[in-house]
Amino acid sequence: MHILWLDTETTELDPHTGAISQIAAISEIGAHFKANLTPFAGAGISEDALRVQGITRAELFSRGEPQEEVFRRLIRFCSCTTTDQIMLAGYNATFDKNFIFESMIRLGYRPTQFFSPYVLDVYALAQIFFSDLDKKPARMRLSYVCSWFGIPLEAHDALADIVATQTLYLKLRELWASRFCPCHTPA
Repeated sequence: MHILWLDTETTELDPHTGAISQIAAISEIGAHFKANLTPFAGAGISEDALRVQGITRAELFSRGEPQEEVFRRLIRFCSCTTTDQIMLAGYNATFDKNFIFESMIRLGYRPTQFFSPYVLDVYALAQIFFSDLDKKPARMRLSYVCSWFGIPLEAHDALADIVATQTLYLKLRELWASRFCPCHTPA
């Protein structure tokens, strides 16, 4: 099984009615994929989501590519890196997986043909890591946790978010090893 680091920006929080407006992925070999998507016809679009992303409704529709084309390219991108099933990784990765799966189903794909139903969720790892510490971030949002560790982040750009998430994962993995494996020496 291979890991694909993936993040989405969406038009609302419900994967059944909302659309992906931006997607970025990084393969295990470091290849990058990024695309802006035009929402499907009838997609729910929240003004809050647009505000968070710093775009207008007009920009959402003018900058994006059709969902069908982006998903064809994403599948080709994944196929170039492996023929195995891929586990998605990210911060609150189940949210992104649900949007990816719903979008693929809407387009006639069978998501589990490409992606594992399991995810590597850095959000969950961060929650576990901070659970018994007195000093922790004020909130568990990616921007707060990255700031706590001194990891730079220009939030709500899918590629910037996934690069920061990968960096956070490596930091947590290193700290976890030094905390729970007495024989571990940092690289």
